[in-house]
Amino acid sequence: IALLDSGGRIVAVNESWRRFALENSLQLDGNGIGLNYLEVCAAAQPQDAPEARQVADGIRSVLSRAAREFSIEYTCDSPTEQRWFLMTVTPLAADRGNGALVMHLNITAERQNEDTLRLSESRFRQMAENITDVFFLQNLDGSQFYYVSPAYEQIWGRTRASLYADPQSWAEAIHPEDLDTVSTGLNAGLNVAMDHEYRIVRPDGDVRWIRARAFPILDAAGMPFRMAGVASDITERKESEVALREREAETAAARQSAAQ
Repeated sequence: IALLDSGGRIVAVNESWRRFALENSLQLDGNGIGLNYLEVCAAAQPQDAPEARQVADGIRSVLSRAAREFSIEYTCDSPTEQRWFLMTVTPLAADRGNGALVMHLNITAERQNEDTLRLSESRFRQMAENITDVFFLQNLDGSQFYYVSPAYEQIWGRTRASLYADPQSWAEAIHPEDLDTVSTGLNAGLNVAMDHEYRIVRPDGDVRWIRARAFPILDAAGMPFRMAGVASDITERKESEVALREREAETAAARQSAAQ
């Protein structure tokens, strides 16, 4: 933290400022007290501090009361790590221009967490959007889908937009002969793991077999608060099973006939 007078001159700094200057080998006589912050920004080279001009303008706007506050995120790397800081500038008093308080907050951990989360989300989407199974995330009562992968459109023959708009519309495709079985399973509750096989009828009349599995996601207290799941098109497997049973029946009938 640094305290500036109405002209932008540093009049006081806190212990964290002094420690940062020492740890980072910053050559600041008197820890920078007496330096004009605006002049320091003006002297900075664009390649070293590309935000310097924006920072100077922001400080001036607060000192002149043209702005109530100013903030900016910037990088300030050390020789061993990449670092991010949040700089905020606020007036000392709201009713007169007598200086400003400049604070630099190290937000490296937060930025790294954000980058890690974005990378994880990107990898998940790369996987989910290139696999033929449907991945979905919904709330416990099934009244809202947070995410449905593109495979839904290929399997159900309906758009994801229609499902987001009407979260129950997926069930409209369930084959009439399987509707009671699926409804019974859903009525057992969406807070327990489920595994169902049923048929759907696509808008073009094509019948597909689906295996849908859903699993509760638990909060920090161990209570379910969302459901994640995957729906797979198992039509080929089902058709193979039917063909196998038919062949076995034909073989059994042929054997019985030969025995007679």
